[in-house]
Order: sequence, then structure tokens, then C-alpha cells
Amino acid sequence: MDAKSAQNMYMNKLINLVNSKVMVDFMSELFCTLHELFPKYLGGNFQTQGLMTFEQFASFARDYDIFPRLCSKPALYKIF
Repeated sequence: MDAKSAQNMYMNKLINLVNSKVMVDFMSELFCTLHELFPKYLGGNFQTQGLMTFEQFASFARDYDIFPRLCSKPALYKIF
């Protein structure tokens, strides 16, 4: 199997996972939670921009023990 075929196989598996009812329900719950948390980390910028800076995102990740326990700073930046 060449690299492109393997990549397509993994992509199909991810798409199937994301489209599963369990994942859709999870993402719906997560969205509701993030919608409540998002303004806290934006400070006063929520109404004007609606965009989070990397520093604000890193603050969120530190508060929820994502960084540095689960994710390095370079990985966190990549996610951002």
C-alpha cells in the first residue's frame, strides 16, 4: 500500500468517526460548553472580534490542564 492509499484509508476512518452519532452528540455538548467559556478567555473582545489570541488559547489550555500535561507548546500552537 502506498502512502496516498494509507492516508485515504485513515481519512475515511476519521470521517466515519466524526459522522458517528456519539461524536456528533459529544461535539454538540462541547460546543454548548465552549460557547459559555469562550467569552471568559476573550476578555472584552468577544463582541468586537470574536477571535482568540494564542495567549488566550494557552491560558484556556493551562486552566484545563491541557498544557503542558497533555500537549506541548508547539503542539498547542499547531492546534490553535
